[in-house]
Amino acid sequence: MVTPTETMNRIPRRRDGTSRTTLSPLWSLVVAVAFAGIREADALPPELLQVVSSDVAVAWFVDAGQGRAPERGSSLGMATFLVDQAGSLGLLSTVDAECRGWIEALAGLGVLLDYPHAAAVFDVQTSKLADGGHRLSGLHGALILRAGSQVGPIEHRIQRLLNRYTNSAESVLAASTVGERKRFTLRDSRMPDWWVLTWGAVGQWYVVAVGDGSFDRVVDVIDSGASSLMGDPWCARAFGAARGSEAMVAVHLRFDRIRETGDESLRRKIVDVREALGLDQVDRGLWTLQRQDRAMVVRGATRVGSEDWSRTLTVEELVGVGAAELVPAQARGYALLDVEPERAASGVAESWLASQSPGNAEQLRRYWQVVQNESGVDVRSEILSRLGRGLLIHDAPPHPLPLPLMWTVAAPIASEPDELRRAVDKLCTVWQRQLEEEGSVRLRHTDEGVWYLFIGIQGPAIGLSHHWVVLSYSPEAVRQNLAALETMRNTPKEVRTERNAP
Repeated sequence: MVTPTETMNRIPRRRDGTSRTTLSPLWSLVVAVAFAGIREADALPPELLQVVSSDVAVAWFVDAGQGRAPERGSSLGMATFLVDQAGSLGLLSTVDAECRGWIEALAGLGVLLDYPHAAAVFDVQTSKLADGGHRLSGLHGALILRAGSQVGPIEHRIQRLLNRYTNSAESVLAASTVGERKRFTLRDSRMPDWWVLTWGAVGQWYVVAVGDGSFDRVVDVIDSGASSLMGDPWCARAFGAARGSEAMVAVHLRFDRIRETGDESLRRKIVDVREALGLDQVDRGLWTLQRQDRAMVVRGATRVGSEDWSRTLTVEELVGVGAAELVPAQARGYALLDVEPERAASGVAESWLASQSPGNAEQLRRYWQVVQNESGVDVRSEILSRLGRGLLIHDAPPHPLPLPLMWTVAAPIASEPDELRRAVDKLCTVWQRQLEEEGSVRLRHTDEGVWYLFIGIQGPAIGLSHHWVVLSYSPEAVRQNLAALETMRNTPKEVRTERNAP
């Protein structure tokens, strides 16, 4: 088995002396972005990092390939998904339906993300609500597109949104010229006072900014080049260590700025999320994703105190078997993630619970504990502990619609497959009864024993073979993948190689 490559330094250790594999949920999100919207991409040019200031809290960079036509439905799906997640965190709960329409319209700008771009969040302000949730009370950020001469399609899409969602009674659109640059500013009485949109071309870049002053903040960096991320010594080193010039996606997080976000209670919540994700000792981080043929290669560079770390976070094979043998031929992309499923699942679950209001988090914990108690199954010891190290993620069979998160995830079974199946069946049986009593969502299973959610159509599913656990977007996708993996397992290597040859 190929182990992670350390390119700069050794792996950080926990305070108890054990090795620390950080950020598996985070770099899984980087892979998510790739599967959600990237078909083919060029190498990430450093100039994308030269238009964002170094004190940015969160930023991502994508080169979707200059000159290619944007692919409708790819990044749009991810943008819509991110808006949905904001809603689940309670950030949109106090916004009325008309305002949410505005926000959803802005998510529609996600189709513009098929241009090479940088997206940055400079700061966020929130206020605490009585139920423990938070109201979004301020936001400064920008989407910066490398448009070149292809400005027309961008402005056409913006105009369509204006025609749909603005009116002269409630919206004020102002145009101004600074030097030879024309910009537009939109305010709307239906939106909070902090909500101001400004957009316009700045040389080869097209900037769409939210919040007073955000547009000028980007212009200052573009004009002077001062205080940009690539002008920051640490970021420049991290970009090189993570082989950013070979990547198509990069994500930058500056945790000292994130800690300043929101009100005090939200800052405490962020601390809890960071700890659950294994990020509590990380001050800054830069993660890149490179596509090599169909393979998604993830690399990361982090600052922990005064030390820098860099490593490759994907592998070339699982359970001694290479990707060419594991990944279906129809998959457009895949990643073999070096992750311990038990730690990753716990990190994702705990970080999500930490993001909820205290009341919601406690209710969810109680609900899950009831399911475990009634089934007699401890998920950590009876399910997760029986899985082997590593995860395979790919997008086969392809979903008929360009929706985000339509992947297949496979984990190897390390021990006691029959006991593992019995534990999953007992847990799902109790959960099935709970859902039947509660509402419209149902949990069902096929004759082959694949469990799936039914919400009018067949939804996400899980199934097991003797050697693999597979999750996918439908029971049929699970069935196909289990059959392929078991066939691979029982087929001589020379035959498998011939079958998977191009």
